Amino acid sequence: MTKPRKAMAQPDMGDIGKLMARLAAKHANITTASQAMATWRYLDFMDPNTGLPTIVQEYLIGARGFVAGRICQLRATYSKGKTSFCLLQYGAAQKQSNAFCYHVETEGSATPADRVFAIGANPDELLQSEQSSLEECLASIDELVCEIRGGFGGSIGVTGRNIKTVYTDPIDAKCEKPILIGVDSLSALGMQDKVDEDVADMSKVSQVAKTARIMREYFRDRVQRFNQNKVLLFLTTQETVKLEMGAKVFAGPQKTSVAAEAIGIHASFGIDFESAKWVDKKTGLRAGDVLKLTTFKNKVSPRNRTVELFITNNAGFDLIHSDANFLIEHPASPFADGAGIFTGEKLCYRTPQGIMCKVLSDKSFKSEEEFVRAFYDNKDVLMTAREGMRIRGFGFDFETKYGKYDNEGNLMSDVADPTLVPGVQPPPPDPDDRSPLARHFADGD
Repeated sequence: MTKPRKAMAQPDMGDIGKLMARLAAKHANITTASQAMATWRYLDFMDPNTGLPTIVQEYLIGARGFVAGRICQLRATYSKGKTSFCLLQYGAAQKQSNAFCYHVETEGSATPADRVFAIGANPDELLQSEQSSLEECLASIDELVCEIRGGFGGSIGVTGRNIKTVYTDPIDAKCEKPILIGVDSLSALGMQDKVDEDVADMSKVSQVAKTARIMREYFRDRVQRFNQNKVLLFLTTQETVKLEMGAKVFAGPQKTSVAAEAIGIHASFGIDFESAKWVDKKTGLRAGDVLKLTTFKNKVSPRNRTVELFITNNAGFDLIHSDANFLIEHPASPFADGAGIFTGEKLCYRTPQGIMCKVLSDKSFKSEEEFVRAFYDNKDVLMTAREGMRIRGFGFDFETKYGKYDNEGNLMSDVADPTLVPGVQPPPPDPDDRSPLARHFADGD
């Protein structure tokens, strides 16, 4: 008679682990914070015209790209580069993620196909529509998502009865490809009843409050759908000025936009745009515009970061120059004096012969493109720079370990915070844990 086998001892999961296991078996949307990050899908930044990464955009957002399933507000006055920025992201998403891209034009001024191509997007694969009312615009977004992902809960008929969904043949129900949608601009959309009027009675217009109410209700019903179906939504809005009253008047005018609070509650990213002339120092001629981007909201990394993107008159964004300018001149550059990533003085600077970067070479680079390509070709330098700048999405230690230590000072995997272990303080970092290049420059060799 064979003896019964002993049950294998199960590891002690702890109360939180047991609770998580029980909830996960019944609810797919309940996870730990660390598990939630593992499901993020990035739409990677890139220069669609060269195929290179773009460190300046990675620094701005603090990640390898925008996170699919989120909302991003692009805010500025007119002609500040918001549309061009959307087209840049479409081009990157098409080439990096094979994404479905849809641009809603509301101002009656669709971008010419050759301009779309110059910025880097494929005009043959960029879906576009022109909408005049907010209701039509939001309905077109819902329809696009349903055609790609399939129907959800059907609809309500004119008699008030539920109607089964007609979206039963989805193109990508498994969310293998992300969806990127841009509305340009939300501020230009009117209400359907006003759009259909034969003669507008402007004495009765009160659309701003109605727009805010509709957007608030729409986001309440759709934010989780966007998240679960990997839909990234860009909303461009026209910047306006809010004049404060009472004690707040001393803070000066505040930037705002249509449905600002409704969007602000749900948006993960918010970017302000400014622009100025870009004049070629060698020729004295205008080469294009320099766009100044500042994040006023960021739920992934610190906000209030500012960068410059250079866009030419006819050839789209010059991200080679944008990256070179960031790496050489920006105070947050990994090569900046005292930045703490590659320490030392005068590590990267311009010379009459070109660009000198001691971290990359003992010789100067003859052009910005040669310098930028050398930066991206040197994977050790690139990844050391990204880790030092805390760029998320590349699996660095700061994203996954975050100080989990036991009483012996050993890294452990089941304690969310070292303060949860009484009396435990994480040991000081071992300097030899740094990459060889970081160690080399920190030690002054």
